[in-house]
Amino acid sequence: MATASLHDEARRGDIDLVDRWFRALDQRSIHLEMRDWLVQVTSILVEEGVLWIQIADDTRRGSVVLRVASTTPVEQAVYALKARAAMRTSSYPTVICATATHATIN
Repeated sequence: MATASLHDEARRGDIDLVDRWFRALDQRSIHLEMRDWLVQVTSILVEEGVLWIQIADDTRRGSVVLRVASTTPVEQAVYALKARAAMRTSSYPTVICATATHATIN
């Protein structure tokens, strides 16, 4: 029973984390160069304390994957999304890593 209870508690924690990130990012307006980008979160996966957030990218007719730690501040993730506007990458989808310690774009 204890194992099931721990699993259920961890799952509830993941659901809360997904909900918090979805509410923080979905439909958020981010100013990029000469236009505003309305963020549309399409999916979120939690894997061992890391969140993979898939975001629709209308400018490139595809998606961006944002990788954050459970401890990453939302504003740091938004900053990483803004920084990606200046970057041109050949990878698809664009993967942006915004953890509490660093931000990278692949």
